[in-house]
Formats: sequence, structure tokens, C-alpha cells
Amino acid sequence: MWKQVNCFIVIALVSSVLMSGCSASDDKSMSKEDVAALLGVDANDNGVRDSIEKRIYSKYKRPVEQALMMQHAKWHQKVLLDPIAAAKSVVLDQELFNVEACEGYLGDHYDLNINEDYGSPVQYLEDAFYNTKERKRVYKKFNRGKGGGSYSVPNPWRNFVESACDFDVAKMIDKEPYIIEGIRLPPDPRELSKTTLMGVDSNSNGVRDDVERWIYTTYAKPIENAVLIQRAKAYQIVIEDPDKALETKYHLEDATDCELYWTMSVETATKRGEKFSLLATKKYQKELDAIQFDTKDRYLAYERYKTIANEKVQRPSLEDDMKSKCEFNVSEFTSL
Repeated sequence: MWKQVNCFIVIALVSSVLMSGCSASDDKSMSKEDVAALLGVDANDNGVRDSIEKRIYSKYKRPVEQALMMQHAKWHQKVLLDPIAAAKSVVLDQELFNVEACEGYLGDHYDLNINEDYGSPVQYLEDAFYNTKERKRVYKKFNRGKGGGSYSVPNPWRNFVESACDFDVAKMIDKEPYIIEGIRLPPDPRELSKTTLMGVDSNSNGVRDDVERWIYTTYAKPIENAVLIQRAKAYQIVIEDPDKALETKYHLEDATDCELYWTMSVETATKRGEKFSLLATKKYQKELDAIQFDTKDRYLAYERYKTIANEKVQRPSLEDDMKSKCEFNVSEFTSL
């Protein structure tokens, strides 16, 4: 997870050609060839030196990490273009603060911890950018222009918000797998999930993507995940056509029997020879219902289903039969 960013940002990130108050391109003491060598090659004209871009994509694996580092690298390149102006630019100060705020947002919401996983991105980019004698000399002059190379980040700037990122966070996240306990979860459908009654089920497993992600990120025990996934599947079946409640209700009845079987005390589990159990104090169904029926259409469809299903008394279930109603095999669980 994101750990609170230090109140000081090291501006040792950028270099420029601090040539007596002129930009690299205007400095009369430098030839066009020298300037080109200083700035390096940017063949795709995306604001990042090609060699730096290659290093970023080879070191950082997650698309969102790559996008964040590219945002950081663009800031370096801008400073390199005009170091004197950059040292005095409030706009570039804001862009650097945005890099920090974006990293904080990604840490809070998407479990990005680039410092722990790879080491300091500041140091990495510094080493990559200032890899020649001339670039190092320019870098030192830029730091002197900033009065030492670091300064305090005022609290008002420290807002970890998505808008601080200069890329589409959702698209970056959608490009990467989200894996928990060996389970590859589908991408976050965001607002698309609420546009239709059945929502988005991109992996076609019978559970809405947003519901599946919620279950696995909310509950840690495999038994909890399995029971709730079965109930979520049943919910999807019964609300698709509520008028067929008498035909589909057994899906939900089986899910309920399964949940009832595993809702037991440790003592009962021991007597039954089971290693797993659900906590009777947890309101699993209530919590899932709030996520599952999160639109007016879904709520009304479920209410319609219940009205019809309740016309026929639910079949009685014997304790010995309840476990057989589960659609999963607990022997496949690798942890408690």
C-alpha cells in the first residue's frame, strides 16, 4: 500500500543546460549537434528520450507503473529543454507535485508501492537521465537554480487524486490482471456495470465483474469467497427473468443451504470433521445484497422474483444434504 510520501520532494530529477540564463537551444556556446546530444533522441516525439523510455518499459512491469514513470520522465525532459525557466516555473512545480499525488492515488486505490517494489524512482530516473558529463553538469546547475535541490511540498498540494495523473488510470488498470490468492479477477467495469440489468461479466463465469472483485477484495477466506460466489451466481440467474422464479429458485435455495451448512461454530466444525467455517456473526447475505442489487432495476427484479418464489413453500433441507448443494470442492482450498 501507499505509504505517506515524505514532505520533501527531491528535485534532483531534472537536468537542464543552465547556460548563463539561456535555454539549451538558445545557448550560443553550444552547437545544434551538442544540444541534440544533450536532449537525446525522441523518435516517437512523446516527450521522453527513447533510451529512457526503453529502460522504463524494461524495468517496470505493470502498465500503471510504466505510465507513472513516463509522466515523471516527461517532467525531466521539459526541464532539460529550458533549465533556467524550469527552475523558476510554478507550472513545472505543479507538474512535479502531480507526479507525487498520482503515485499516492495509485497507492491508495490500486496497491501500487513503487518504492518498495523497485527502489526509489527518483534515483532511478536521475541515474538514467544524467548519464553523461554534460548532463550531470547541467543537473547541478539546475539544482543550484532551485536553491539546493529540494523544497517542502505545501499541504494544499498533497491531494492524492486521479486527476493528478496525466494518463487514463482506468485504461492502464484494465490492461493488467488483478490476481488475489491465485485468482485472476476481471477488470473493473466501473460505471458500465450499472448500464444494464445483468451488468458486465467479461470472464463469463456467471458473476458480475464488479461483484466478483468486491467478494475477493472484501473477504480473505476461500470458504467465504466460494459461498458468496455461488450466491452471486444464483442472484444473476433469478433476476434475469423473475417471472420464471418457480423454475430458477432452486439455484438460490442451494446457495442458501450451502451457506447454512458452513455457518457453524468451531466446535461444530470439529465434530463434523471440517477445517472451514463461516462466522455466524457476519452478515454475508446482507452485505452481498447491497452490492448485488445496487440499481433500481436490479432491486425491483429481485423483489419480483421473491414475490413469485414465495408462492411455493421452500423445500426442507436436511443437514446431511446441505453440503451437497455447494458448487465447490473444499479439498481444493489451499488455505483456511
